Amino acid sequence: MLLETLLNQEGYHEHADNVRNISMSGAKCLGVIARTVGDAIVPLVMPFIKVNITNLDWHCREAATFAFSSILEGPSVEKLTPLMQARLDFLFNSMKDPNNQVKVSTAWTLRWMFELLHSPASGIPVITNANQS
Repeated sequence: MLLETLLNQEGYHEHADNVRNISMSGAKCLGVIARTVGDAIVPLVMPFIKVNITNLDWHCREAATFAFSSILEGPSVEKLTPLMQARLDFLFNSMKDPNNQVKVSTAWTLRWMFELLHSPASGIPVITNANQS
């Protein structure tokens, strides 16, 4: 049910300064849960992301990206890095999405992903020879 709140983006554009809408609140809750349960959040959220990330409705694509970015602080680097490496091309291609909100969410997700995970100290790079374009 929490993931479904990410699809509720009514009034998002009209009231962009109102950060207390249902979608934003759902994302914040998801982030708190991710930080609490760590790696256990990944198998719960990934099916939602996989179903919605290529949906024709931009709300679904944006919600999937939002869900992904919301959990980044919870799971371990070891759990997240393979997901990032496998989906990096897809995220970069999402920057060409016809909907601006999807592009903004994707850019924010990429920034957050690199800030949290792409560090020489971790020893597990997000960008590898296999996923460089």
